[in-house]
Amino acid sequence: MSIYGFGTPKVAAHWVKEMPKDADWRQVGRFALAFGARDQALTSDERRDELTKALEALVAKE
Repeated sequence: MSIYGFGTPKVAAHWVKEMPKDADWRQVGRFALAFGARDQALTSDERRDELTKALEALVAKE
């Protein structure tokens, strides 16, 4: 997974929206998570959900 941090959630949402659709991009607050690299394709949907929820919990503490 790659994590990109942005100044605002709005910028992160724009980034996720504009990224190629051949990768799984998810927005969590001001962050964008990407599962697009070859080895990241091996990450299951369940694990991706777990990682997304873990980042959501951290963002909630900001």
